[in-house]
Amino acid sequence: MGRPITITKLDHSGRERTSYSGEIVYADQTLTVVRCRWAAGNPFQVGSFCLTEGDILFEHYYAGKPFNILAVFSPTGQYKGAYCNVTTPPEITPDAIRWRDLVLDLLVLPDGATIELDRDELLALPSAEPLLTEAEAGLAALRQWLAERPSVLDRGDLAR
Repeated sequence: MGRPITITKLDHSGRERTSYSGEIVYADQTLTVVRCRWAAGNPFQVGSFCLTEGDILFEHYYAGKPFNILAVFSPTGQYKGAYCNVTTPPEITPDAIRWRDLVLDLLVLPDGATIELDRDELLALPSAEPLLTEAEAGLAALRQWLAERPSVLDRGDLAR
């Protein structure tokens, strides 16, 4: 069993949206991986991807990077895909991770196909322009990072 940690997601303006517990399964100077169980009551579905209660997430937080990657597995271990959040770099301490969501997301399906999410939500915000510039830069960094590491989304690399 890994060391417990609290993860706090902040919205684009820095307000707390949710906080939950997980356990650290790997940590070094550049990467912290946290195992969590999805406990939301309602399923989240985009195309063939469906996140349901009881799914296991291996959440990858990278020091200094404007994104995180949540690898999603069914309770029986089937890899469902990776949900990537565009963020500001996370604040990582020994017992907590805090990250600010920049609204744009990228879903990576098991076959490698990607689906960009929430651009309409971002554009609907009252002060979208500066946030849009920051979010697009983060999305470009995420896409480049994934392109340079084609095996990073292989099951073995995500379930440390």
